[in-house]
Amino acid sequence: MNRPELIRRVYAELNQSVGTQASSSELLQVSADLVELMDAAGANDPQFSLRTGGVPFDQWTLDVAMADGGWRVMSREQDIVRPLYADERDSISNGIEVEQWLTEHAA
Repeated sequence: MNRPELIRRVYAELNQSVGTQASSSELLQVSADLVELMDAAGANDPQFSLRTGGVPFDQWTLDVAMADGGWRVMSREQDIVRPLYADERDSISNGIEVEQWLTEHAA
């Protein structure tokens, strides 16, 4: 579908929805702006995606996660094992965790 046809369709939808609350020139301008916005966003591109950033670590393949010799996996070990030992926590562990958090976030 070409751009003028798309603008006409958007205009017809807006005109039906809004009615006499806006002038024809305003509706036509808004229709053109909407079509331009969608073209700029690449919505007609079959490879369009709103997702940004990389794949979360938990979804990496094993070869990629272990490519650094397993150090990334080991750095997450505390988060993985913590629920297993939640009942066995003591004040020393709590103090170490607080100190670690303060060290990481104090800058």
